[in-house]
Amino acid sequence: MLCAATAVDPRFKLCVFNSDTQQERAHEATLQLMQKRRAALTATTELATDEMPDNEADTQSSSVAASIWSKLQRAEAEASIRQGTMVRQAVEKELERYLDEPLLDRQACPYAWWARHRQEFPTLAGVARRLFCCPATSVASKRVFSKAGDVITKKRNALAPSKAQKVVFVMENM
Repeated sequence: MLCAATAVDPRFKLCVFNSDTQQERAHEATLQLMQKRRAALTATTELATDEMPDNEADTQSSSVAASIWSKLQRAEAEASIRQGTMVRQAVEKELERYLDEPLLDRQACPYAWWARHRQEFPTLAGVARRLFCCPATSVASKRVFSKAGDVITKKRNALAPSKAQKVVFVMENM
């Protein structure tokens, strides 16, 4: 997901990946997220199948009904495959158009860029909005405060703020 987040950042796209395999992995991860988003937006309802009657008088009508249902299910499966192929092609085309755009300046705001281009790249803009959002949790900050409490104790209360910050950073990233 991190490689997809980098790929949808208009300041970096795929240029930060060193090898072709890393670029392909980021490209494919982004496509998968786009397909999931598109599928969620255009979810189709499945046909509900009713139970067939079990009595002997209806065996002929139930076999006809079963064949009709099987034909409908087969047609639905084929349509789903065609739709999946069309969705894949549409998101690939959208991603390629995005990647053909010039890189954004490193100091520019990617949120503002996506706000301007969300009509041009609707599926990718939704993926970017999801990947760029801030997590609604305080776990990381609680963990840092906990580490700081482990570093700055009664015996070590004379640590300079810069030294304490460095020690907390090392402890948090080990």
